[in-house]
Amino acid sequence: MKRDPIWKHPARLLRYYRLKLSRLKAAPEVIARGLAIGVFIGLLPIVPFHTVSALGLALMLRGSKAAALMGTLVSNPFDMIPHYMLIYYLGHKALPLPIPPFSPTHLDLRVLLNESWELGAVLMTGGLILALPSAVAAYALCLWVVRK
Repeated sequence: MKRDPIWKHPARLLRYYRLKLSRLKAAPEVIARGLAIGVFIGLLPIVPFHTVSALGLALMLRGSKAAALMGTLVSNPFDMIPHYMLIYYLGHKALPLPIPPFSPTHLDLRVLLNESWELGAVLMTGGLILALPSAVAAYALCLWVVRK
């Protein structure tokens, strides 16, 4: 009998990751720190560097590397467009830089390089605004789940 993929059932998916976290061989604080690091890095707009950044930060801050990798899964291809729209909105409200609306002239390399730092600053600011409270909440929730 063929079973449905686990991602089709959100409750099963949550239970699966809860079990994976609780079976890690580390102190609850270390696991929670690793997950918080992964969530923090996963919400920043540094897409090709999520894994490397999460592992490096987990090593530096002595968090669980496996939990950090699980935390980066908060950012995935299915929610990338709404995620970037949200961090752009938050960043633009906090750092109102004059970013012109998109036009085909933005595809010119000189224009792209001249204006990309402003867009990058807005996206990174919005990412930090979203990532910091999310990481704190992930730490608290994971610590509670793993201790149970």
